[in-house]
Amino acid sequence: MTDEAVWRLKVHAFLHDPPEKALILFEGGHAARGRELAERLVGPAPQGAEDAIKEADHLASAADREKFLGGAPDLRWSNKPVLRHPLSGDAIDLGQWGWIGVEPDKARAEVDHAVKQLLDALDGSGSTTSERRFWALWRLLPEYLAKGGEGRDRMGILWEYLPAETRMPDHSIWDHQRLVSALAPILWQKQEPALLLVSFGPVQGFIGTARRTADLWAGSFILSWLASRAILPLAQAFGPDAVLFPALWRQPLLDQWLQQEPLHLPIPGARDPGREASLPNRFLAVVPQDKAKGIAEDCVSALHKAWKKLGQDAYQEFARYTNTSTDDIAAFFDRQIPAHLEAYWAAFPWPSDLTRCETILKTRLCGLPSISTINLDGIREYRPNAGAFYGAAYRAVDLTLGGAKATRVFESGEEPGLKCSLCGHRGVIHPSTHEGKGWWRKLGDAKAIRVKKGEALCAVCLVKRLGPEILTSELNKAHGVPSTSEIAAAPFKFAVLQSGTFSRLKPAIQALVDTAKADGNLDAWTLSKVWQATKWLPESDRGHAQDFARIDGECFWVSTEPEHELEEIRVAPEMAKAARALVREAEHLDIAPPFQYLALLRMDGDDMGKWLGGDRSVLLDQTLHPDIGDWLRGLLPTDHPLWQKQRRMTPATHAAISRACNAFALTVVPTLVREKLAYLIYAGGDDVLALVSLNDALELAHDIRLAFGGHMEVEDSKKIPGFSKGRGFYWINGELIQTFGSRAGLSGSLVIFHHKYPLQVAVEESRRAEEWAKSTDSKDVLAVRIMRRSGQPTHCRIRWTNKDRSADPVHDLSAITTAVREKALSPRFFSILKGLLERPEAKQLPPEAIQLLVKRELGRHWDNGQAEKTQLSQDTVRSAIWELRNQTPCREEWLAALEAAVFLARGGR
Repeated sequence: MTDEAVWRLKVHAFLHDPPEKALILFEGGHAARGRELAERLVGPAPQGAEDAIKEADHLASAADREKFLGGAPDLRWSNKPVLRHPLSGDAIDLGQWGWIGVEPDKARAEVDHAVKQLLDALDGSGSTTSERRFWALWRLLPEYLAKGGEGRDRMGILWEYLPAETRMPDHSIWDHQRLVSALAPILWQKQEPALLLVSFGPVQGFIGTARRTADLWAGSFILSWLASRAILPLAQAFGPDAVLFPALWRQPLLDQWLQQEPLHLPIPGARDPGREASLPNRFLAVVPQDKAKGIAEDCVSALHKAWKKLGQDAYQEFARYTNTSTDDIAAFFDRQIPAHLEAYWAAFPWPSDLTRCETILKTRLCGLPSISTINLDGIREYRPNAGAFYGAAYRAVDLTLGGAKATRVFESGEEPGLKCSLCGHRGVIHPSTHEGKGWWRKLGDAKAIRVKKGEALCAVCLVKRLGPEILTSELNKAHGVPSTSEIAAAPFKFAVLQSGTFSRLKPAIQALVDTAKADGNLDAWTLSKVWQATKWLPESDRGHAQDFARIDGECFWVSTEPEHELEEIRVAPEMAKAARALVREAEHLDIAPPFQYLALLRMDGDDMGKWLGGDRSVLLDQTLHPDIGDWLRGLLPTDHPLWQKQRRMTPATHAAISRACNAFALTVVPTLVREKLAYLIYAGGDDVLALVSLNDALELAHDIRLAFGGHMEVEDSKKIPGFSKGRGFYWINGELIQTFGSRAGLSGSLVIFHHKYPLQVAVEESRRAEEWAKSTDSKDVLAVRIMRRSGQPTHCRIRWTNKDRSADPVHDLSAITTAVREKALSPRFFSILKGLLERPEAKQLPPEAIQLLVKRELGRHWDNGQAEKTQLSQDTVRSAIWELRNQTPCREEWLAALEAAVFLARGGR
């Protein structure tokens, strides 16, 4: 049983059903067709492979499907092409929406062409092993299919969603193929499968220790990169298909390695691995039971090795700059770096033998819900096997890992001497011959090692500062991070860069650019939307505009900050004068001065643990093709237990969650953020952290929530019939992606803070606000918190929508903000309304009386002339104000929400 034979077996297992199976199911010979495709790639299967693949197919099928389908009538899917969203159960009838379908011969031809492309690419790049061919098959065949074909009846991106089981079309053929190819080698070698779960940390503590934007981004990017290093030994040993979540297909950090190592081929549309952090700190895989311990230790070892190497590289950079390559400096790295990371793993058997699997689960899972299935009398069923117990095995390994974490031993980490100015926990690096504080003071403002005057760092936090540059250099990518001041000033810079104003402000802009050049201040990293605005200008202006864009927004605070604080901002007097002049000139063109505030947006999927554990699964009826549902309704009474039975947790459900996480993190969120004046810190699957200008804060939060569930209107929905608003799919950047669907919730926080407010405190406030949002019964809430530079904070919670999804309160809040910003509504309306409603006698006012009060005061403070510019009517704003009352928990939070609208509209002034 050589490695070559194992990889050859995996190719045959991956293609045991051809990609076009759903379209040729009743044309005869789909198994032979799959074998033919596999033989084109690697020749005949190894001896005994057929039985192993058959057993793996049965195990994978039982894991993802219900056994009563064995008695269900045959279904020609192309006659009624319906898909089911795997997480919401929403039905998508492609035929009803005009999809004309694909003839079997045309489908075969598209697959043949894609396989030929694959072979040509492999054969044209030197000798190929079966391992390399499997990696190419796994990674490239779906890409070639999505981009191949001709004419209106081509499959295109629908190849990714063709069902594995047409009667239960909630999981794709690719989900099934990957599981079969992961299981087949284990069974062929007469071993038993096991689920392996690996986790490492700390996460939030590492990310959250931040004094500047770059620290936030660095923590998330380093953790994502470390996750990729930890997963690699497993993927190399057993294949990427062995990893059940996160989804590795189209994962940028894996693609970057893949193009260099086993594949040596370009990957169409591969994403930039040096930007967004998206890999989580936890992964699940199916591995041989007797090799679980060894591969888990290999993964943990690779994790620590990568972290240690990053620490060594950071030490070399630090030693080179400070000229202090001494043993006592190295000792700080040797002590602090290994002690930082913790890794845990757990494995649980998932035997293919039904009796043995059931015995193990009953013995070890005391108190867990029943794992039995419903028997349907009079209906022929598939023979049950251990695949049906996948969900219970997952729950067992999850509990085992949780137990390992709970019983870990904590060692005292207290260190003597001066503490790190970033984490406040570990001792700062310094030679034994010098006192820490004085030694760092002598270093001063050290740009080369990303240290500012007054800072003193430990080894771990120094790695945070230097790690991204080391890693992005390794990935051959450059990456910069804008400051909080730059993000706060972005609306001003964007307005200045519009073609109608840039030419009129050109002399003032040129004066600022000249002083910035003289002072060496043209090295800021700005937001992508600001940079894009420079490209819209005439070519003759573009150079000046891009120089202006590279000036950090902190220079504009000279027009608002006291003189004694200018030294901290580090702006030369000439530059300060030029910045003031530009702000004054811009005000003459009705461009508001730079804002002093910005927002930190944090969002996190609700109940993700319950989703992964199967507690939020759809009803079984919602996974079936409508024709099969009708067939069952003709056989079973309406009170039959099946109609209330939830879908079991399955590998395909885990794949769907992972696919949604990948799409959300790698495509949806980065695209939405780039369209706004915002900067993405991380999008880690179901969670987001971004810094955003005040003008775009509410709209970005709103768009991300809609996109999370697939509620946004797709671009050019005619291209993909049936995938429209609210169906759990999203058409973006030429890609059809599956989202979490209509049943998933997303809670978050929007913390508004001054650009000089401590970023680490803002991050902690955002975490607390998010917890406050999730404390409501239904969750799916946005918490808004305003941290004023002076005065009491304002905080409120707003539901994203109501039960029937007819309300859109965050959009309503945005409309109110617009009315105030455009001076259609006077800010005095809100202070007067608040004063009236906070009187003791107002506490008992009925809703009707409050509505009349709102109407009266709104009329008094409304400017019809200004309102015409906004396309907002008084009735629209009044309705928005009242709907907002219905979607906030209490009167106090409603008034706080209105106060937040005024603050956002006025930019914190």
